[in-house]
Amino acid sequence: MVEYAQTINMRRLYAETSFGKISYLYREGIYPLVFLHGLGGSGNNFIKLDSLLNPYFELFMVDLLGHGRTEKKLPDYTVKTQCMMLREFLDVTEVSGRNFGMVGNSYGGWVSLRFSISFGKPEFLILIDSAGINPTIGESGKENLENFIDRIVSIGHDNDRNIMTKITQQNATGQEKITIEELRTIEANTAIIWGEHDAIIGKRYGLMINENIPGSRFFTIREGGHTPHSSNPDKVASIIDEFIFSRRGTGQIT
Repeated sequence: MVEYAQTINMRRLYAETSFGKISYLYREGIYPLVFLHGLGGSGNNFIKLDSLLNPYFELFMVDLLGHGRTEKKLPDYTVKTQCMMLREFLDVTEVSGRNFGMVGNSYGGWVSLRFSISFGKPEFLILIDSAGINPTIGESGKENLENFIDRIVSIGHDNDRNIMTKITQQNATGQEKITIEELRTIEANTAIIWGEHDAIIGKRYGLMINENIPGSRFFTIREGGHTPHSSNPDKVASIIDEFIFSRRGTGQIT
């Protein structure tokens, strides 16, 4: 069954995988971009980019495991498990074998980094206020963790408290953190976009990522916070368009 989303260009689809049905918003195009949201979010978090990104791009705005309308039935939701799902998702949607880009915000950026290091080879990697090397909320103490869970459960009606708690606890083990040495192995054309006023993950972590991914570029959204694709979608879309077109030689496509 295809369920149409509240947008002119995008529709909601489901990919059948061994991890269950994976929900995603889809827009037809030529060059695939796969979007991964932050903890407690969904693919809908990127919806403002739909009307702003060049129609050259084929968009996949994925609900990660444990989030949104994707099935919630797994024993764990580690970053590694998310990457395993994504590898299968790319096979099912026939993105595998093609050049593609991956766009990740916060937790989704962490997943994008791990995927690029250990599971696949995106041609482009766009990191928006990315987690992965910073201290996690699960490491900040029980009270802070519970307050955080309260907040994301209250703002996201699809968020299951037990699943959100499990993800934050799994993130806090340190086993899936991205190391500086691993950043240096990334071969994707990488753009790092950061909200100047991000109060969740400080800009210095973005600069550290930039310093260690070969050839990466850093962009600051001066009015932005932790999710500039929501607060400043025009600026984020412009950066994505120009960065990819400048490196693919497709700047004349409209």
